[in-house]
Amino acid sequence: MKNLRTTGEAFLKALTARDFKQMETFLAPDVKFRALLPPGSFEWSDPAAVIENLSSWFESAEDFEVLDSQVEEVNGRLRLAYKFRLRPHPFNPGSGWHVIEQQ
Repeated sequence: MKNLRTTGEAFLKALTARDFKQMETFLAPDVKFRALLPPGSFEWSDPAAVIENLSSWFESAEDFEVLDSQVEEVNGRLRLAYKFRLRPHPFNPGSGWHVIEQQ
């Protein structure tokens, strides 16, 4: 079994490269992926749904900058945090730069 921290670092590396095919290889079949977005909180529990949503948010960005990222193991669970700046805005094209943060 891979070390959780190593897996998390590899997942974030693939995410920042927007390599969605590679990202999916790091997700367990019973993944629990949670996100808090302006409309509310969401949870996906299968790798294909996670990748579909992440790619819909980040794939079309013409400019994509990593401002910060963190990986840690907490009580046997993986915590990933990241902060990106991208444009165009994934939900409101034409609005300039947008910061996306996941704690």
